[in-house]
Amino acid sequence: MVGMPQLNPRVTALDLAARPPTATVTDCMDVSGWHTVDQFTGKDVTAPSAHSRFLSVSQAQLGPDGWRITETEVNRSKPC
Repeated sequence: MVGMPQLNPRVTALDLAARPPTATVTDCMDVSGWHTVDQFTGKDVTAPSAHSRFLSVSQAQLGPDGWRITETEVNRSKPC
């Protein structure tokens, strides 16, 4: 992989009363600058896609070392 996805995550739900505290983080991932390349030729082998921005929803929990993402779902059928 070359490049990086562009991320702009936002906390869309927060439950500090839960044990452990939890949060939902929603993002519209832009993968237009992130490509799969052949490791030997360097040629772009990214599969064509009608969309380059996808909805990503992550669940997080607060632990002793800080917030940790526990689950992420990227919905490739739901562009944003």
